[in-house]
Amino acid sequence: MTEEDLLMHSIGKENHFRVPEGFFDDFSNNIMKRIEENDDNRTETFTAEKTPVNKPTIFRRLLPYSVAAAIVGVLFGAALYFIPSQNDDTTQSAQAQTASLYNNGDALDQMTEYAMLDNEDLYSYMSSNEY
Repeated sequence: MTEEDLLMHSIGKENHFRVPEGFFDDFSNNIMKRIEENDDNRTETFTAEKTPVNKPTIFRRLLPYSVAAAIVGVLFGAALYFIPSQNDDTTQSAQAQTASLYNNGDALDQMTEYAMLDNEDLYSYMSSNEY
């Protein structure tokens, strides 16, 4: 026999937990009486007193506005930093220098010389490949 069988044999299948006779007959009435007694006790011990209300300080009143102003300032500063101005001389000079490089034929000559290509190599490459 297993241990479970021994326990079942000694205890049995009978429910050993029982409710006393008539326990639920007046159960709701007894609960309602206890609630009423607790309510009476609470009204006696706790009286409604006005607690003094503290006025918010100037700092507390101005805090949301100062936070909003700080956020606007950070966004404005970021916009000034990240968005380039249109009157920037260095940007214009760099663009002009790049445009002159590509418009001038010397750049192509310099690139072909660097790649060690002569005219025949360029012609053969252009004729053999579709670009």
